Amino acid sequence: MAKKKVYGKCRICGEEKQLSQEHYIPRAAGGGAKITLYSGDELIKTLHKDEDGNDYKPRGKIKQNGLAEHTLCKECNELSGALYDKEFARFHNGVHHIITSSITIPKGQTMESYLEGEIVTMVLQDIKPLNIAKRMLVSFCSVEHPGLTDRNPEIRKAILDKDYLPNTDDFALYMSLHLGNSAYFGTVGALMNIGDRYITQAYAGIENELVAFYYSGNDETKALGLNNCADITPWLTRYKYDQTATIKLELMFNKSLMIRFPISS
Repeated sequence: MAKKKVYGKCRICGEEKQLSQEHYIPRAAGGGAKITLYSGDELIKTLHKDEDGNDYKPRGKIKQNGLAEHTLCKECNELSGALYDKEFARFHNGVHHIITSSITIPKGQTMESYLEGEIVTMVLQDIKPLNIAKRMLVSFCSVEHPGLTDRNPEIRKAILDKDYLPNTDDFALYMSLHLGNSAYFGTVGALMNIGDRYITQAYAGIENELVAFYYSGNDETKALGLNNCADITPWLTRYKYDQTATIKLELMFNKSLMIRFPISS
């Protein structure tokens, strides 16, 4: 039976077209593997006990083909795949390999308890920072609430023109290492305790196995939030397309940043 055609507004070019299926993380970086998605409501329930007094186990939706949705038109999907997927997959898989091959969890400890808050320093040679960062913009066009490139045309220009270096005054990209289940979420609110006051922040996230990326359009978040993450926004302005560089990264292991409640100082 022929697959049903899906029509709508492309999340990149903004035109009404037939939409193709976009993997939020490229297949070559594991984006086609089976995952379980959890809604925000289900994650909030994990802060409480179930009816029997046990820790609540969230109910998720299994996606056999990974996280893929009809968000991009065929032209934008193929363009971004040809320009950015290869280098992003090489980078993502390289970081994943470094982590899995260099860290041994002591017997009797869980990965989360042993690694939370730990920092890993790695030197990545001959990566292409601009290509990688632009692929993350593609992913956030799909993950974020519709209309991201309408609200910020610089992102549209950056994706569609491989050589264009965008003005990044109104958004930022972050990266960290990740502990726990994969999670993908559009911009959500979060509260952070800064000194004697709470700061409201908002950001979107892609937490995929051991690696996480975050998008923020909030200047206050750039200064105060996501403080345990590396700011990779400069990759969009310091490098040319296909330019290679040796990058030193200091990345912290964090649990999911999807939900953060106020904590006492």
